[in-house]
Amino acid sequence: MGAAVVGLCSTSDETIPAAEEDLPKNLCPLIKSSYGFAKTDKCPFFYFSDVVVGETTCDGKKKMYEYMSEFKPVYLMELPNRQTEEGLILWKKEIIRFKEYLEEKFEIEITEEKIREAAHTMNEVRNSMKRLSALMAYDPAPATGLDMFHVMYGSTFKFDKSVIPSEVDALTKQLDDEYAQGKHLDKRPRILVTGCPIGGATEKVIKAIEDKGVKFLAFGENGFRELTNSKKAIRTPDDLTGMKIRVVGSPLFLDTFRALGANPVNMNWSDTMAAIQQGVVDGQENPISTFYPVKMHDYHKFMTDWHYVVDPTLYVVNPAVWKSFSAEDQKMIQAAAVEAGKYMIGLARIGLDDGTAQKYLESIGKVPEITDWYGTLKSVGMEVAILTPEETKAFADKTAPVLEAWKSKVGEELVKAAEADMASVVKK
Repeated sequence: MGAAVVGLCSTSDETIPAAEEDLPKNLCPLIKSSYGFAKTDKCPFFYFSDVVVGETTCDGKKKMYEYMSEFKPVYLMELPNRQTEEGLILWKKEIIRFKEYLEEKFEIEITEEKIREAAHTMNEVRNSMKRLSALMAYDPAPATGLDMFHVMYGSTFKFDKSVIPSEVDALTKQLDDEYAQGKHLDKRPRILVTGCPIGGATEKVIKAIEDKGVKFLAFGENGFRELTNSKKAIRTPDDLTGMKIRVVGSPLFLDTFRALGANPVNMNWSDTMAAIQQGVVDGQENPISTFYPVKMHDYHKFMTDWHYVVDPTLYVVNPAVWKSFSAEDQKMIQAAAVEAGKYMIGLARIGLDDGTAQKYLESIGKVPEITDWYGTLKSVGMEVAILTPEETKAFADKTAPVLEAWKSKVGEELVKAAEADMASVVKK
């Protein structure tokens, strides 16, 4: 029917203090989080929504929607409290009332045919997810719970629902085929997580379980994180003023962009491309090698090469699994991880350093198809602004208070060691 349906943000406690200025402190944290994101304008989907559809499942939500109506049009659906014939009649009337509201507000006609078509599409989506979930009955499992969560939760933010079944079915077939070839996880205990909110909180719980205890093997690197946007070339901190920039959920990233005058938006990568396509955010930051594969140039015409942070990667293994290997196998795995890290660093730096990465990749016979990221992005219409040392310093000066504030959190000795490492690299 042409509408894009999204959920309100309730994946962080960051906005709860703002919510408690209006709502009782003893309300459900999810309600306070959602309301807080709406009140503070930190949820891009709420910011760009035309109407908020609520329901009367609890008194806390009723109060939240009452206050939300001060920011946005709110339609509250009255739900029947009993599974009776009378309740069904009430529910039917409520659906018709909601339909009439949408038709009047958006000046459209919602026909039975359109409803059946939409219902069919969503049933196909659910069936495809069911087929994917069925693979988790395999033992060992073909994928982690976090991987499955990313697919299922991420699909809720895909606006063109008609393409989801084919995409999910293709993934299901791929996992099934790989499983038949012996590609799957090691056998491990399984834990069912219930009563956990949908969103970032779920991801944290799953990740905490699956990542409990690690052994470090080697370092890799994704590269320097650069900036792209759809508005204008960014060469000074003032150019960022008021821009909505998608960042990862680290408070350090949020503090950095706020210091530059931007409006950082915490968003999972699975949601980001849809948000970029819809104009929900103005820009994003990531390693340069990620821009071309996802066709960032179709939506963002401006890139700023500012090297504001480098993105390291750690190769780790579960200690219990590590101990199960013989000393000889451990030595081989450790060596392989080190080589993998060097290869990853080479891929991240090719075309961006003094030629060292290119020579290394040539020596192992693994030169990628693209070796000039600047030239490639320019060839597809992206304007690349490579900042001078003086221009870069202006951004560093603007964010200096953030560095000072975080020294005590990270540890001053660690910060000093990092600064010494950077100084030694600059001297070379």
